[in-house]
Formats: sequence, C-alpha cells, structure tokens
Amino acid sequence: MVSGQENSHDNEGSPYAEGSTPIGNSRDVKGDRSRRCWSAREEAALISALKELNANKWKTDNGYQTWYLTRLAETIRHEIPTSDIRAHPHVYSKVTTWKRNYSSLVAMMNRSGVGFNNNGDFN
Repeated sequence: MVSGQENSHDNEGSPYAEGSTPIGNSRDVKGDRSRRCWSAREEAALISALKELNANKWKTDNGYQTWYLTRLAETIRHEIPTSDIRAHPHVYSKVTTWKRNYSSLVAMMNRSGVGFNNNGDFN
C-alpha cells in the first residue's frame, strides 16, 4: 500500500541536508583544486623573469634569494597585466615541476646511447 507522504528531503532523494555528507559538512573539505593551465606567453614570461634574476645576482650558492617567487610573479604580472598568477601555488609549482623534469632529462642524457634529435629524422 502506497502512502500519501512525499519525500521530506529537497535534495533529489538524498537523506542528507544540503551541504552535508555522511562524514560531515562539505564546507570542511577543501574544494577541488584543479591544475592551472599556463599559456605559452606566461611560460615565456616566467623563463624571461628567471633569466633576469640570474643576471641581476639573485642566485646564491643554495638557489635563489628569499622572495624570488614573489619577484617572478610580479614580473609576470607586469608583462601580462591580465594574468592571475601568484607566487604560491602557481610559480612555485611550475618551477618545482621544471626542476624535477630537468633532473630526469639530465639523468637520461647521461646514459650512453641516448641523444636528442632536433630534426625529427629518427635513424
């Protein structure tokens, strides 16, 4: 026998209140942090800014001086005013990824029989 009661939940059949989950409130969970896609122009600006830091004695024995990430972000924003790039997490993540990839490439290139072919003719 079907009763005349309607579902008392407004969440399309979900028994949980809006904004909550069985574990707790969804506001306690950090939002989806998708990766930021860099444009070619932004990457070129970052490379240019890194070269500028090297030329202006920002490089020390153990890396770069303090606040170099902020300086890089400011330089990018100066070159591309519409850019929303910040020192953390954007520039930090990009530089860290480049360092990791560079280390991998150096390790591969140091192996015998491995080379880089710019021409595209794979013989």
